[in-house]
Amino acid sequence: MDRTLRVPPNWRSRYGRAFDYGVALFSAFACLAFRWLVDPFFHDDLVFLVFVPALVVSAAVGGIGPTLFAGLVSILLSLSVIGPPSLADPEALVRAAIFAGLTVAIGLI
Repeated sequence: MDRTLRVPPNWRSRYGRAFDYGVALFSAFACLAFRWLVDPFFHDDLVFLVFVPALVVSAAVGGIGPTLFAGLVSILLSLSVIGPPSLADPEALVRAAIFAGLTVAIGLI
């Protein structure tokens, strides 16, 4: 008796693209919740790094599209956490640009 796990070839079509983008959105908000938990310890030092797991999960589930969506949502959530005045800070802009590049790189893998 063969006990190997077999994934049906059409498993992705069963759930659809909406599921992929839903996972991306959920994972970004889950990372935001974790970000709020560690905020007393790290303040604004990990503002973008905490959202990398959302990118990895989105890439694993849906590929480049959901990963780019998760990256966009993560950047918007990060900027909402650190506040709009931080947009004038060059360090925050460099971190956001690096995170955007990381988003594309993870989505393409």
